Amino acid sequence: MSPLFALHVALEAAWGLDAAHENQIIHRDVKPDNIVFTADGMVKVVDFSIAKIIPYAMRTTQRNVRLGTAAYMAPENLAGNEADARFDVYALGLVLWEMIAGRHPFRDAFDDRTKLVN
Repeated sequence: MSPLFALHVALEAAWGLDAAHENQIIHRDVKPDNIVFTADGMVKVVDFSIAKIIPYAMRTTQRNVRLGTAAYMAPENLAGNEADARFDVYALGLVLWEMIAGRHPFRDAFDDRTKLVN
């Protein structure tokens, strides 16, 4: 895909994630499958099924549970740190890379989770 179109998609997804973050919701599973186009061509971030909801000290998962797609997880997420907006920003950066380069930057490590985590 063209770099200009990839930037457009990433920027629109970033605005969607920003709206979620403003409401203290962390997506935790930003990946290409969760960025979709509507019938009229709008970019939407979907599937907030494992989102972290921060208000009211709400616990939506057990401590130290790593949720998301490993290939798009921030190193801090893989290390078990508390979820914050940086998890989503990191994953969106990987998605942008993949849109421009045509492949995930860590594709060679997909078959070995140990390599992916390190």
